[in-house]
Amino acid sequence: MRHVFLINPAAGKYDRTGEFTQTIRAACEGLDYEILVSRAPGDCTHIAQAAASSGEPVRLYACGGDGTLNEVVNGAAGHANAAVTHFPGGSGNDFIKIFSDPAAFRSLPRLLDAEEATFDLIRCNGQNYAVNICSMGFDARIGTEIGRYKRLPLVSGTGAYLLSTGVNFIRGIHEHYVVDVDGQHFDGNQTLMCIANGRYYGGSFNPPHLGHTAALRAVRAAIRPDLLLVIPDRIPPHKELTAGSPEPAERLLMTMMAFADEPGVEVSDMELHRSGKSYTADTVRELSACNPDAELYLVIGTDMLTTFEQWHDFRYLLAQVTLVALARTGDEHAEVERFSAYLRGTYDARVIALPAAPVPVTSTAVRALLPRRRGSEYLAPNVYAHIIQQRLYGAKPDLNWLREQAYPMLKPRRISHVWGCEHEARHLAERWGCDPDAAAEAGILHDCTKKLELSDQLLLSDKYGIINDTVETANTKLLHAKTGAAVARDRFGVPLEIENAIRWHTTGKPDMTTLEKVLYMADYIEPSRDFDGVDELRRLAYTDLDAAMVLGLKMSLEDLKAGGITPHENTVQALNWYQGREKEYEKTTE
Repeated sequence: MRHVFLINPAAGKYDRTGEFTQTIRAACEGLDYEILVSRAPGDCTHIAQAAASSGEPVRLYACGGDGTLNEVVNGAAGHANAAVTHFPGGSGNDFIKIFSDPAAFRSLPRLLDAEEATFDLIRCNGQNYAVNICSMGFDARIGTEIGRYKRLPLVSGTGAYLLSTGVNFIRGIHEHYVVDVDGQHFDGNQTLMCIANGRYYGGSFNPPHLGHTAALRAVRAAIRPDLLLVIPDRIPPHKELTAGSPEPAERLLMTMMAFADEPGVEVSDMELHRSGKSYTADTVRELSACNPDAELYLVIGTDMLTTFEQWHDFRYLLAQVTLVALARTGDEHAEVERFSAYLRGTYDARVIALPAAPVPVTSTAVRALLPRRRGSEYLAPNVYAHIIQQRLYGAKPDLNWLREQAYPMLKPRRISHVWGCEHEARHLAERWGCDPDAAAEAGILHDCTKKLELSDQLLLSDKYGIINDTVETANTKLLHAKTGAAVARDRFGVPLEIENAIRWHTTGKPDMTTLEKVLYMADYIEPSRDFDGVDELRRLAYTDLDAAMVLGLKMSLEDLKAGGITPHENTVQALNWYQGREKEYEKTTE
């Protein structure tokens, strides 16, 4: 069996080619596999068609979003020897939501061993196939034109969607269509039409935390429902979203991450597609219409229970659902019991009061912890990693967590150096008045790509659009500072000040910030360093930072000369600049 991976660099919010490649190589050791990267729209179709035309058994892995999957399917369709699956890396990834265990698609070892099954395709106009949805009309026009607006400066994915929606609304939402579907004929003006395989088209959970997960498990154990539906709201009716809260689509993504491995759980975006406030009564009406025979339960916490009479159309809700009231703490349980009895007696309501879930935490508390480099213990690992990567809620990474992520990226013998650099950077930052935690973060990440070979460094340079000169392309020690800064920004969302400190920690440059100088010197003098002159360099680093820069740059240039290595012009310029500062200082003090 041959395994062919088709990577689309344009899928999702950023190019994940390097990430995909590393994962594939690790999982496919010993297998017959090939990694191919598309360069333009339609490439994946041609590549898949070529691979399938060999006649040999082949598995094609669409590494990207739903669009990438569509291209691969259209290339493989009609070839009985070819099987297609989705290794998701897009913004929506709606296809995998069809399945009861979408998390399986994110585990490459599980995909490699998975059994094959048949799946219906939708064919339009006797030409292209659709896997999930075939749409026409207003919605299709919006989706088609999003890509055009995403290319505009400073326009996010959500911004592109809103811009496309506005433009197409002005053009008009109705058009005349003639459609034949399996013998059924439609002829007239329509807003949109859709033929679908899937169920997806297109609480605040701000953010979703382990308290939510614990509550869900408690409900599942007590009620044993056929399905637990988790529904993030668009606009909470009972409270204002905190300033700086992520967009609804971002909260939906985090919620899907948080509950991905929970059996019998489905995350729905139904409230995100409604305008105005997200009233639960409207959601219940929609669910009841689609599932007229279903018995509905509504899970709420203590604060929502005690204010239930203030809810929009609360009498309708009490008539339609059984409330499942969950206390956050043991102390709240008595209040839950008391108010449950009140609702039963006053409105003949159906209310089940459950004991407290084992994780007494609120989203408000988590949001307050995140900027203080805390809170990771209350979040699913993938949710916390996403929050840090996007720096949502003003989050700064817990340094213990950051070490756990960064150390596996190093050669084992380099860990002691990185640990020493982190702690030296913290001490120097305390001495010279910059943020010790920021310095520690820079120290932890400064060598994150150091172990990579030159070829991999050049691949990363291409991925991140890094332009290298001839001296850099011949020296991995120089390249790792630039690629490390890019990876630190991409994977860990470091702010510009930390990114730049990592960028300049090897060569230096004129007029460095205090943090940049702190990291440069910490890398040079951390406790494991042992060379002639290091003690004097350590003394200067804590007494005169600029003088330490002069000495450190001189020593670096002398080492390069002794080794027959061409120094980088940034190092030479940095030395000239700091020597000039020294002379200016001497003049002013004469």
